[in-house]
Amino acid sequence: MKSPPTDRQRSIVARRREGIACSAIAREFGTTYEQVRRAISLVERYDRGMQILRSDPASLEGLELVGELRTLAARSLSSRGYRTLRDLADMTLVDLLVMPNVSRKEAEMLVRLAKQAKPAMEQALLAQAAGR
Repeated sequence: MKSPPTDRQRSIVARRREGIACSAIAREFGTTYEQVRRAISLVERYDRGMQILRSDPASLEGLELVGELRTLAARSLSSRGYRTLRDLADMTLVDLLVMPNVSRKEAEMLVRLAKQAKPAMEQALLAQAAGR
């Protein structure tokens, strides 16, 4: 859905991390204070989402933070107890479509990703059972 942060946005964040004020960064980059704040927020959310996905590739929160899943859809799923793709493994497209705030595109993506995650979950369960 959303594209990753641009080099320009990452440069803005780098300047902010150097301690430069947002208003000075806005003047330097020829933009507004609000655009600087948005760039900082976008980069921080994206980086946090990637960090979450590296530790748990099935995390719905991670998918939301990197922009693959809209916030409303993620909240709708979370309020029903779904936190990962593993939680959605047995859901059908229709099950997801009847949930409020989950678009068809998102539902199709979630079904596809949950199916891809299912073999990995089964392998992990088999490995865990073999270790007993």
